[in-house]
This record gives sequence, C-alpha cells and structure tokens, in this order.
Amino acid sequence: MAKKEKKVPQEQVIQPVDETLPIKRKNEHTALIENEIVDLELTQPTAAPDQTIDELLETMESKAPVPRKGKRCSPWVWVGILGMILIAVIGVGIGYASALKERSQEEESQRLNVAVAHFELALLDQNAGRLLAARQRYEYVLSIYPEYPGLDEKLVEIGLLIGQDPNIVPPETSAVGTPSAPINVDAAARRQTLNALNRDAKKYLNAQDWNNLYVTAVKMRDINPKYNVTQVDGYYYMALRNLGIEKIKSGNLEVGSYYFSLAEQISPIDNEAQSYNTWAHMYLTAGSWWGISWLNAIEKFGELHQIVPNLMDSSRMTVKARYAGAYEGYGDFLQLTYKWCDAVPQFEIAAGIYPSDRLMQKIEKGQKLCANPPPTPTPTFDPYAPTPTPTKKPKKN
Repeated sequence: MAKKEKKVPQEQVIQPVDETLPIKRKNEHTALIENEIVDLELTQPTAAPDQTIDELLETMESKAPVPRKGKRCSPWVWVGILGMILIAVIGVGIGYASALKERSQEEESQRLNVAVAHFELALLDQNAGRLLAARQRYEYVLSIYPEYPGLDEKLVEIGLLIGQDPNIVPPETSAVGTPSAPINVDAAARRQTLNALNRDAKKYLNAQDWNNLYVTAVKMRDINPKYNVTQVDGYYYMALRNLGIEKIKSGNLEVGSYYFSLAEQISPIDNEAQSYNTWAHMYLTAGSWWGISWLNAIEKFGELHQIVPNLMDSSRMTVKARYAGAYEGYGDFLQLTYKWCDAVPQFEIAAGIYPSDRLMQKIEKGQKLCANPPPTPTPTFDPYAPTPTPTKKPKKN
C-alpha cells in the first residue's frame, strides 16, 4: 500500500501591525462614522494617501451639507386667521342679540295679553257693581303694564265711585295698592328699575310735569313700597296736590277734590290747595240747589262770585254765569206765579252780571206784563179732588 503523504502546514504570514494607529471598535458611533465615510466616498474625491483618519473626518465635517431652516408663515396667513375668528365672534354676537330681542318681544306680548285680560275683567266687575274687585284689577294692570291706554282715567273713576258708595269703607292705604299677583323680577333688576324711575321722577318734578310724576310715583310704590319711602311719598304728594289744582281749574271739580283727599293721607295740604278744595265744594253745594231753590242758589253762587267768578264746572259754566242764571231762574219762577212786576228786577240784576240778548228780551216782555198784567186766571173747582177730612177741635177744660 502506498503511504499517504503528510501535509506540512504552511506558515502564516503575519502582517506587522502599526501600533500608532488606533484600534477601531465596532460600536454604534464607529458604525455611523463608517457609513458616513462610505457615503462621502461616493460623492467626494478620494483622500490623499498620506491623509490620516482624523484629517479626513475634519474635511468631511467642513464639507457636510448645512440643514435648511423651516419656512416662515406669511403675515397674511395670520391676518386671514384673525379675520375668520372675528367673523365667527360677530356671528355669535348677532345671533345672541337676535335671540334677546325675540325673547323681549315675546315677554312684552305676554305682558300685554295679561293686561288686556285683567282690564276687560275689571270693566265687567265695575259694571256689575264689584267696585273693590274692579279697582284691584286696574291696579294690577298698572303694575304690569302702566302705559295701558285709558288706565289712569279708570283708576280715578273707580276711586270716585268707591268714595261715593256709602256701603264701601275705603282702606286706610293709598288709592293704589299692592297688586294681587307679584311680579317675578329679581331684586337686582327691581333695584335698577327703581333707580331709573327715581331719576325720571326728579326730571318730572323739576319740569312740573305732574301727571307723569304721579304715574312714576305709583309705579315705584307698586314695585317696592319700602323704597325711599320719604322721597317717593314726596313725589306722590306733590303730584296729587298740583294735579288737584289743575283739575279744579279745568272744571273737573270732583276729580280735583279726590286728588286732594289722597294727598291728605300723606300730609295736610297747604293753604292754596285748601282754598281750591273749598271753592270746589262751594260750587258743588251751590249747584245742588240749581232748579230746586233759586234763592239758595243765588245766595251760594253770590258768595262764590265775590271770590272766584271764573271758576267753572265740567259743563264749562262759570260762577259768574251761574250767578246770573240763578237770578234769571228766579225771575221765571215769579212770572209763573203771576208776579209780573217782581220778576223784572231779577232779570235786570241778571243782565247786569252776565248780559245777553235773551235777558234783554225778557226784561222788555216783563216790563210790558208789569204795565198791563194779564187777568189772573180764576181757579176752577175739581169735582174729583178729595174732600179734606175735618179735624176735631180739642175740648177746653
């Protein structure tokens, strides 16, 4: 058998290691550097043979591309964004205002409907003689809808009716009371409303607008009777006092006296207001004798004629005209009783007070009748007249 030849191991050639070069360790940092070197070798020129690795890295860092900065947004972009925000805010505001307006209109409509219903019920109560119930409804309408047309006149009218009815005892409080149903308004809103009404009342007081001052004072009392009681009572008193004088001057004697009676519940009226109140009562008293007793009418209107001859009543007849009319009426009465000559002086006095063509004609006719009086008619016997019952004379003791 042939013998196998033994393989002699070849000697390995060991390359000398340059101890001056650093040993590269396989770590992440070295791997990244090697990858960058490979990428740069594809685009950059080959390094010189005598260039070290440190020099090569420095060259790479100096030639590395500079990262680009992000683009800045244009100012017009921000303007557009702000514009969109403003449009959105304006849209929300318009919608909110529109909603508030619709709500206010709805509340106003509901308030008016309630006021109409209670006003109509008050009219029914008044026509049926339920005066206190009618006044309470009128006052409630005043509290929820004070600008309701014709409400002030109805309040005065119902107050006069209640005052003239002997079966009704008026309450000790003022004519305008607390409404039967309270208004659902919070305290802050009430306070603001009262402050606004107070400012209005001061303006009306300075302007001597007594009617609006009266309405404003009534509103303030209805909302809160305890709000600035002294000041509000002052507004109420001044309005009633001056309205009473105005009403009497314009011929509304009963209404003027009614206003004075309301003012006296707060404080006694002054001398001027008391004088007007007295004259109004004197006129009404004298007028009560009109056509019933001409002599009493002459006496009462004669007293008033010396003080206020131009005072008038709702018929627009002055005291002067009433005084002359009383003499004329008395002259007519004398002629009816065939006292022709006695009637002429009455007509002459009347003509001296308030001359008229009618009185001149009556004077001429009266003078003729006085000069040639017609025959006095003879009373005729009425067979159907009842026979008077004879009275027995008392026996003498």
